Amino acid sequence: MQEILTCAMGLDIHRDIIVACLAKGELGSGPEMEIRSFSTLIPEMKKLRDWILEVDCRRVAMESTGIYWQPIYEMLEPCFDGEINIPVVNARHRKNVPGRRTDMRDAQWIATLLRAFLLKGSLIPDKAFREPQHLTRYRKSIVHDITAQKNRLDKFLQSCGFRVTAFLSDAFGASWHNIIRHLIQDGSIDRAALDKCLKTQTRKRIDQILIALNGNLSIHQRSFLLSPGNNESAGKCKSAHIYKGNPYLKSMLCEVGWVISGKRTLYLSGWYWRIKQRKGAKRATIALARKRLTLIYSMLKAGQPYNKDCFEQRRKRCERKRAHRMVNELQKLGYMVISPN
Repeated sequence: MQEILTCAMGLDIHRDIIVACLAKGELGSGPEMEIRSFSTLIPEMKKLRDWILEVDCRRVAMESTGIYWQPIYEMLEPCFDGEINIPVVNARHRKNVPGRRTDMRDAQWIATLLRAFLLKGSLIPDKAFREPQHLTRYRKSIVHDITAQKNRLDKFLQSCGFRVTAFLSDAFGASWHNIIRHLIQDGSIDRAALDKCLKTQTRKRIDQILIALNGNLSIHQRSFLLSPGNNESAGKCKSAHIYKGNPYLKSMLCEVGWVISGKRTLYLSGWYWRIKQRKGAKRATIALARKRLTLIYSMLKAGQPYNKDCFEQRRKRCERKRAHRMVNELQKLGYMVISPN
């Protein structure tokens, strides 16, 4: 392979150890390889940083396996006043490059590929963008955990004969929490206690709610309401023929897709409902998310803004083709079709 860089370093990062290989030398000649090992503790990582500054190595590549690369990336990012290139490469891409010797260590192979400019780094946003990104992703995980626990609790009450969510618009509002507290304490509920638990307009349906709560919880079942459970969903698990991608982008596209599905005047909304009739709501949501992602890619590639008129033109073309196909079918059956125009 052709060498392009005179100085490059490869890092093989594990949980407890970092193996660093410095490849330095003139182009066209075999580089000198120096391999050092460091622990993943802060003092040792500072030694690695000082070594990089000492040898003036401004190209350092590491693998993006797990999360072990993040602290060393944060430490090396400000080196040379930010004038350092730290590609975080995918392990699959590195392993697919041919030419590696069997006795070569991972860090040495990373340095060799980096010196030949054969590594493609993953997209790592700037620190100013990463920090709010971590907060939003953490909040999203917390919301998912809370929703999973709510679903677990509702599923457990359903199995015990309590149908409280069938009559409450806000299944986890103030009235629902009051009912749960009373059930944990007494195991059952009567009309007087239910009247105290219900708030505002829900009191108008107290008779229906009382029938839905006609059950009894044992001491074990009451204690179970306080304990955490698994994240198993009550829905059916069906195969999804989509590739793994960015889960945050997928979630955002699906949320926007749900909003679009409620706007019946939009072309994408009509497209969603046609898919839903054949495939179901979940697959239609994923299909709409993928279609929108394709539209965004086409807009960025062509450098053009969003134009909804193209959908109307396509709809008219489809209608003409459909009309032409129906006319041909009628003519095959012996009918004479006269155009209204």
